[in-house]
Amino acid sequence: MDDNLRIISTKEELKIFSDPYRMKIIRTFLKSEKPLTVKGCADLMGEVPANVHYHVKKLLKINILELDHIEVINGINAKYYKLPKSSFTISLTDTDDIDLYQRLTQVHNLVSRVIDDFKEDFMKSSAYEMEHKEKKNSEVGMIAANPIYLTEEEFNQISKMLSDIARNYKKDDEHKKYYSFIGGLARKEE
Repeated sequence: MDDNLRIISTKEELKIFSDPYRMKIIRTFLKSEKPLTVKGCADLMGEVPANVHYHVKKLLKINILELDHIEVINGINAKYYKLPKSSFTISLTDTDDIDLYQRLTQVHNLVSRVIDDFKEDFMKSSAYEMEHKEKKNSEVGMIAANPIYLTEEEFNQISKMLSDIARNYKKDDEHKKYYSFIGGLARKEE
């Protein structure tokens, strides 16, 4: 099991985690790569701290965020939060009182949001490249959607590689550029 992987395992966790506003907060923490106060997160999001605070409390409740440290700034305790895990997967265990359609709808909405966020980043990057660059080989990025055939062991290896990529490529050098990364595998029944 990947030490950096947070498993969303209850319907309460899925409900809290999959809220679109909370997903924006999670993305802000992922982009920041350092602990943030609620105000710092709100500033990066261009939002009101009171709105962010409400949702941060929900994310703290299910341990998506955790308190990193407290600094006293001008006599006020500033609480800094962090993501203890930066990769997430869904594996619901408390499914007795939730029907299959409802579970699939929640998972579908969550996956759609992640893909839409990536698509937005990709399209913004493409538009920027077209407006500001005159070279034919663009640095927008790459995307691939191919059928592949895997054993269970290969599936597990690739899943770990995707998680390692998301965890290991951090902003530890000012020359690095920000790229949006999405990776996934979905078994297709033939």
